[in-house]
Amino acid sequence: GLEHAIRSGSPDALGSTLHVLSKALHFYSNFQTARDEKTKTLEEALTHRRAYNDILERAFPYNDWVLGLGKNYEGQIRVELARAETDRVEKASLLQGATSDIEDGLSHSRKWILSYPVPSLIATVAGFEDALGEILNELYILTEDKESLRKAIQVYEDASKKFGRINLPS
Repeated sequence: GLEHAIRSGSPDALGSTLHVLSKALHFYSNFQTARDEKTKTLEEALTHRRAYNDILERAFPYNDWVLGLGKNYEGQIRVELARAETDRVEKASLLQGATSDIEDGLSHSRKWILSYPVPSLIATVAGFEDALGEILNELYILTEDKESLRKAIQVYEDASKKFGRINLPS
């Protein structure tokens, strides 16, 4: 599939293929128990996700929804890499990178829902914010950096407001 998508020269075909490969590898890593194998699979998923995000930024720079999803998924993979990491410094670095990716993704996704305030999209963004709060809390526990805790509280509040806006419990 990937070889044919590359040969096609179509950013849409290549992006779709990279997205599916990244998601499949990411989910497959959940079934792996050996740390080295899990890490290797996640790193491969991250490589495909980054390539996907690069294509999106060049081919679809104004589609904030897909740009936001791509960065969020990149951050999720980095979180899983951090959770598999045993070195505290590397774990913190991976979590910081993940929060940066997810914050970037949220920036795009929030812009999109301003123009398209569809309840399912608002719920998706609120879910991403809730997940970011959890990651920031994890980073705070690891580093005791109070800024991480402050940011966690803020994104939890943002998520709660969005859930409330569409009459969902937070």
